[in-house]
Amino acid sequence: MTRLYPTFLLLFLLPFISFAQCPSGDVILDSQIAVEQFVTQYPDCTTIEGNLTIGRTFSTSNVDNISGLSNITTVTGNLLVRGNFELTSLNGLSSLATVGGDFTLVNNVNIPTLDPLSNLTMVGGAFTIENISDIAHLNGLTSLDSVGGFLTLEDNRDLNDLSGLDSLQHAGGISIRDNRALEEVAGFINVQTLGSGIFISSNEMLERITGFNNLTTVGGSFSIFGNDVLTEISGFSNLDLIGTDFF
Repeated sequence: MTRLYPTFLLLFLLPFISFAQCPSGDVILDSQIAVEQFVTQYPDCTTIEGNLTIGRTFSTSNVDNISGLSNITTVTGNLLVRGNFELTSLNGLSSLATVGGDFTLVNNVNIPTLDPLSNLTMVGGAFTIENISDIAHLNGLTSLDSVGGFLTLEDNRDLNDLSGLDSLQHAGGISIRDNRALEEVAGFINVQTLGSGIFISSNEMLERITGFNNLTTVGGSFSIFGNDVLTEISGFSNLDLIGTDFF
């Protein structure tokens, strides 16, 4: 009996001494080494209980490959992907379904497509896509159903097709600004209410706004300005309530 005791104790304690599946708290991956260390230590991590930062806020990072993060399905806090000039794919976010807070994609200038985000269904806070120079369409967002805060599309040089957002049903507000190749704002066929407003501004090639035909209510401001070649607004055919300003 005494000879079996150490073996029994080891088997009992093994689940408690093995590595945790995911770290506790916020995760900051501001270099490629940091990404690789995370993948080595937490290869089966699926849920980040906190904020996840990939890149750097005030400078650029050398992150160039996040494929090892492909098991992550949920970030309960904010997800920030910023300043990764060497990153050419978001394939490491291919399993991501839910972001509890804000999801910010900013200054990742060499990402050609958002297709790896095809499983994303919900962003609890704001969703910002800004200065992703090479994306021409948003087809990777065809599963996106709900954005709790503002959906912002800003300064995306080659963006010319918004139809990938046709599954979107709920958003706090929408801002479409300074997308230089965008000629038409179409789609958004399932959006009925925007609680905080809609802003479409400074899109220098925008000629037509034909979307939002099931939108009935804008709780905040309704603003379309600075689109110098805009000649047609045939969308918003069912809009009957604007909460505050109209300009």
